[in-house]
Amino acid sequence: MQATFRGRKHHPTQNVLAAIDFDLKFTYVLAGWEGSAHDATILADALEREDGLRVAQGNELNWLYKSIHKLIKNRTNTCLYLF
Repeated sequence: MQATFRGRKHHPTQNVLAAIDFDLKFTYVLAGWEGSAHDATILADALEREDGLRVAQGNELNWLYKSIHKLIKNRTNTCLYLF
């Protein structure tokens, strides 16, 4: 296994980005990034893919989508956690 998939304790690690709707159903899953990848890098990849993560326009989360896109566009080293 490649070194990038090994964590600091030498166990295999992998990042998974998942999105759910208000009914708790998965709407998007992106798996396969190495555990050492930065969260913003994975999010940027999900947003830039042709079949990637999409946020519906006009809903209450639209401001968040625009903020995330601005951070990614400027390549700001900021980590966002959404709960």
